[in-house]
Amino acid sequence: MRCNDVSMEHIFQAFSLGFSDYSIRLTMDQDDFVARFFGPEGNTRNHSFLAMDEDQPIGLILGGVRQFDGYKTMRCGTLCIAPAYRGQGISNKLLELHKQTAISADCQQLWLEVIKDNHRAVKLYEKQG
Repeated sequence: MRCNDVSMEHIFQAFSLGFSDYSIRLTMDQDDFVARFFGPEGNTRNHSFLAMDEDQPIGLILGGVRQFDGYKTMRCGTLCIAPAYRGQGISNKLLELHKQTAISADCQQLWLEVIKDNHRAVKLYEKQG
């Protein structure tokens, strides 16, 4: 579901759970999360999606549209899945929503950054093209 339709608490909960075992410790409170990821990072709730299991947030993709090298670009600000839900295709579904949103926004390219040692993420993104 689009992040416009859920509370910031749910968005932050998905982020915290999805990065709970990440190689780089991401510890911040909700106010810091909002200031960082919905501030200079350029993500918007309208371009972001949350995966739910009933009333439990289990996955998140943040996105935002900006100009990059003269191209209208949909940037992936983060993608995370709760550890217990990985390997079930949730990342693929969130990435597909992200791509469709980019197409609807007339973006010319998608952009993301990944830590090269995050082999699982690199493999996912390579499979996506």
